[in-house]
Amino acid sequence: MPRVCKACGIEKPASRKFYKSSTNITCIQCVALREKKKEQIAPAGMKFCTKCDKCMPLNNQFFVPRKGISGSFHARCRECKQAAEREYYSDDRRKLKKSQSASTSSRRESHRERSRIRYASLTLEQKRERVEKRKNSPNYKSHIKKQVEQRKADPNHKIKQSQYQKANREQGLERCRKFRAKKLATDPLFRDKASEYARKWRAKNPGASRAQNAKSKAKRLQAPGEFNNKDVNELFRRQNAKCFYCECKISRGVSWHVDHFIPLAKGGSNFPENLVLSCAFCNLSKSARLPWEFMPDKFSPPDQQAAD
Repeated sequence: MPRVCKACGIEKPASRKFYKSSTNITCIQCVALREKKKEQIAPAGMKFCTKCDKCMPLNNQFFVPRKGISGSFHARCRECKQAAEREYYSDDRRKLKKSQSASTSSRRESHRERSRIRYASLTLEQKRERVEKRKNSPNYKSHIKKQVEQRKADPNHKIKQSQYQKANREQGLERCRKFRAKKLATDPLFRDKASEYARKWRAKNPGASRAQNAKSKAKRLQAPGEFNNKDVNELFRRQNAKCFYCECKISRGVSWHVDHFIPLAKGGSNFPENLVLSCAFCNLSKSARLPWEFMPDKFSPPDQQAAD
């Protein structure tokens, strides 16, 4: 059976006359030429190409310099090296690499899936032990230290970080919500800390807390509009810190409510125009009633106002 020699590209019979063994892909003649070439000594300022066996001047015109090593050149001449690169980056080679990459990706994904299943089967204590073990390892500490040093050395790190957070705000919030929900369901210590933090935050930001509660309620009832802490401060200023219904004095330290003048259950909106501040007694007494049903002496229905 004939065999093509890799060096000269000539098809020759696969026998001991032309090849040293059945596994050789270079014929005896080409092997002899290569051995003879090794014995040759190139003149000063010249170099033999290991592919085409030509002796050429040792400069950038005929040989490609090696990166990072001054005065050193590749073994093949520039022409042979470019031909080898064209063959390496041919379409067939790219297709082969693409298929290999796809198979590698599938293996990697299957390995990740097995890792997820193994991690999900661990108990909470085992997971904590793994995290502590990883944090205490010297490789992890050196990796974190290296990351911190790189960030400190980069003057644009904070700018890049803020730009990324603004561009991916929704994804970040969604990750935080999932993490919080998971921790609240599985970690009692985290649950206690979160409750304590929420209690302190509500005491420190009563207006924002009430706005958040009203927004959640309006979302459940599918009511349009929303308001914030600035709108609550404006209501305080407009009402002179008095209850809208009984006109008693209200302050930040006293229990007070943000009330929807037209209740959300009766089709009212969550816009600032439909909001009033009231004391806790009036708001709880009014409940989901309309103002003219709660205080008929003080308020009248819109139809009656139009008739008057």
